[in-house]
Amino acid sequence: MKKLAILILVLSSWFMVNAQKFGYLDLNTVLKALPDVEQAKAQLEKEYRDVQNQLEEMQVEYNKKLQEYQNNIQLPDNDPNKWSKAVLQLKEQELQDLQQRIINFQNTAQQTLQQRQNELFQPIYDKIKAKVDSIAKSKKLVAVWTEENVYYVNKDMVIDITSDVKKALGIQ
Repeated sequence: MKKLAILILVLSSWFMVNAQKFGYLDLNTVLKALPDVEQAKAQLEKEYRDVQNQLEEMQVEYNKKLQEYQNNIQLPDNDPNKWSKAVLQLKEQELQDLQQRIINFQNTAQQTLQQRQNELFQPIYDKIKAKVDSIAKSKKLVAVWTEENVYYVNKDMVIDITSDVKKALGIQ
């Protein structure tokens, strides 16, 4: 019985000494301080504005053709400027095609911008992850959490590595 009590005491002491340590990273603080993030945002905003400008041009063209179509169908039948049924059908088809082009452009642009955002930001996240991995290993952490992927973190019970990551990335 005495040996069992000693074994339990030794094992519990060993578990206390080898307690698992967890880390915490305030990712938003790191991202806000990184110049790469501002550059990526600026590039993405420029590309977004370019898409918006192209979309506006297409919308102006559509509205112009729609107005022309509406004006023409309101003309009296005996007006020489009134389009024939064949031309009217052609104009309707043109409007439908243009509307479909606008929809396709919006869908493609949205996908392209999302892909572009991933291309611009993935290297930033990879750089941060490499620093987090290195710091976590050096501090012998079991895991590192951020507020983005955990609902609650008791910051008193974890090691905050935010400043270490910022320092490793060369930012304040």
